[in-house]
Amino acid sequence: MVSRVVAYGPGRDQLQDWASGVKLGEVTTGVSDEALAEKFASVFPHLNERQRRLLAGAEARSLGRGGTARVARASGLHPETVTAGMAELTGGAPVTDRVRRPGGGRRPLTETDPTLLTDLQRLVD
Repeated sequence: MVSRVVAYGPGRDQLQDWASGVKLGEVTTGVSDEALAEKFASVFPHLNERQRRLLAGAEARSLGRGGTARVARASGLHPETVTAGMAELTGGAPVTDRVRRPGGGRRPLTETDPTLLTDLQRLVD
């Protein structure tokens, strides 16, 4: 015997979704995680780090609730990176050719060890 859920009232749609196997609170945008992953895999190789972050942020914002987690899973980016992309889009950061802020990265060894060049020169001589 097959039973059918019949409900009336304000919670009717949620009960119908639950009965059909849709988890409550799940974002149903019609875009599967596989389709998102395919989109990112085809576009990401052509983008730099900043462009990837902005694309991921825009996609997460368009998905709404749960979008950050879905985009992070599909793209392989960290959820904080996706959130940073959303913040950059919202904040209206100035458009520049730079990917990263100035001052980042590893310091030159000659800066961290001022005697390095003379020590190396002594070894060679």
